[in-house]
Amino acid sequence: MSRHSSRAAPAQPNYEGAGKRRAVKPGRHDKDSLSKHPRRLPPANALLGALALIGAAGGALSGDLDTDPVPVRAEFATTGGSVSDAWSDDRRQPVVSRSAPRTASPLTSRALIAVKRREATMQQLEVAADRREQQIQQLQAAAEQRRREQLARQWTLPVSSYRLTGLFGQSSYLWSTVHTGLDFAAPEGTPIYSVGAGTVTEAGYAGSYGYRTIVTLADGTEIWYCHQSSISVTVGSAVSRGQVVGLVGSTGNVTGPHLHLEVRPEGGDPVDPYTALVQRGAQP
Repeated sequence: MSRHSSRAAPAQPNYEGAGKRRAVKPGRHDKDSLSKHPRRLPPANALLGALALIGAAGGALSGDLDTDPVPVRAEFATTGGSVSDAWSDDRRQPVVSRSAPRTASPLTSRALIAVKRREATMQQLEVAADRREQQIQQLQAAAEQRRREQLARQWTLPVSSYRLTGLFGQSSYLWSTVHTGLDFAAPEGTPIYSVGAGTVTEAGYAGSYGYRTIVTLADGTEIWYCHQSSISVTVGSAVSRGQVVGLVGSTGNVTGPHLHLEVRPEGGDPVDPYTALVQRGAQP
């Protein structure tokens, strides 16, 4: 046997496991790398902050809903607090509801007080204006009453066209004493008007006065219309200011047609007719 034949045959390669990868066990270097750089999950507070932001965005989109979102404090979204701390802290914080009663601020209270004072002032002004209006109406009514009274006291001239021929108090052979009236010379048949409103207390022939009509006014003053050619009223009839009571004539003791007018307060002695007419708004 030769030297070469006594040697062992070289080992042949084993291809039985060809195409398969063997599992590689991690070495020491790999273990250290995993321990130094572990895969980290997001912290709980970051998740809670994200949920808070999402909830806030959802609340803005659904602002018309009546329900209030669960309150989450914003600092837990950025600080390192835990979830349990966030919930426990929220339990300690009061939740403000939209429907809860709100206390008015000092500015609002002052505004309300100013409005109430303004309303009270306006009411006082309205009451004062009403009172002033009533006073004005009362003054107007009183003025109207005085005007009517003055109008009732006012006289009118007894004839419209005339000439004064005999004044009160004159002396002449034509009169037994002084002249007791005022003579208005006018054509015969000229209308004679009542100087004021009153009642006819006498109407007829009266000697030297001729046909005479006496009208008693409301204050008792008697007005005598003398020397008429005819009488237009009867005793007891009411006459108004300016009403025709007769016609100018020349009956009685006369020298020509004229009206002899006498004024006798309360039926007493005669007074100057001229002055009486002027005092009552009738200027001869």
